[in-house]
Amino acid sequence: MLRIPRITLLLASLLLPAHIMAQHPDTANTTKTLNTNLNPVPVSGWIMSAPDDQQRFFRIQTYLRGFDHTMWEVGERYEKLQQAVERNNSGLAQYHWKKIRKTILTGLMKRPKRAENAHALFLDQLWPQANKALKTADPKQMKQALKGIRSACIACHIAEDVAFVNNQPMFDAPPSVSSFDSKSRTGSVAAH
Repeated sequence: MLRIPRITLLLASLLLPAHIMAQHPDTANTTKTLNTNLNPVPVSGWIMSAPDDQQRFFRIQTYLRGFDHTMWEVGERYEKLQQAVERNNSGLAQYHWKKIRKTILTGLMKRPKRAENAHALFLDQLWPQANKALKTADPKQMKQALKGIRSACIACHIAEDVAFVNNQPMFDAPPSVSSFDSKSRTGSVAAH
């Protein structure tokens, strides 16, 4: 029996041709699909125990999920970005900002229909402008960049018909940089 290295399977799944998707028209209805295609997995492994490559690719594709998983990571990093801006931690803000971009680009590979709004509202103009502002380490510029990022996120959610996502604490008013004592190593808020 031919054994394909797991990393090869993983990489191949990222380049999964459309005809495999067409052979599984119910992928949008994962509950039904999982019940019929992902029976209990033997101890030997959840990928290699599949009866053929088509089922292996299907399992990997199902595991990697869609854009919801991408947005979950972006949301977590956005909150860390907010905290970094609040603390005037330019290095951490830049780190999460770069990871947000990479996460969105990777997610677009799985859901290319999201690309138009992602590029128009976020990647093409806003991302480089905000990146430049975050590099300055100037609290005012960083705060202004965060406001722009927040607005772009909200606009993109509206454009993608998921405006309900905007009704959560992370999209309330941006953090106030001026109320933070950036010289404090403990992160305590300065008294007014």
